[in-house]
Amino acid sequence: MIAFIVIVRRAGLVVATYNETAIDSSTAVMNAQVRYGACAVFVQVA
Repeated sequence: MIAFIVIVRRAGLVVATYNETAIDSSTAVMNAQVRYGACAVFVQVA
């Protein structure tokens, strides 16, 4: 699956958006959190 990920820092500032390919949505969010060291907001599954 492809998840559209939005990376948000503490101040609510969006610092990145990208498509993450993963087995499921929770894995995609986990990968994003590891990569950016930030709070990841999962948005949409394509």
